[in-house]
Amino acid sequence: PSNHMDRCELKVVFFPALASPRDRPQLVRHTVAVPKSGTAKRLQMTLARQLPSSSVLLAEVYRSRIHRYLEPNLPLSDVRADD
Repeated sequence: PSNHMDRCELKVVFFPALASPRDRPQLVRHTVAVPKSGTAKRLQMTLARQLPSSSVLLAEVYRSRIHRYLEPNLPLSDVRADD
């Protein structure tokens, strides 16, 4: 069996922590391939290898506001592609 069938690509936006309130965040968009059967923790670990940050916090954003933070054990199948 081919591995590409059991993977999904998620588009994420990285908001770096700001050193000062006057700093403007530089948003960085990433596309990450992770197993469809994976969890938010797996996505978090994959992103941590690509980002210049020691910690990554995942959140679901709705109407420009944080709707919820993703628990590490949340299955990625529960995250909609447009979230």
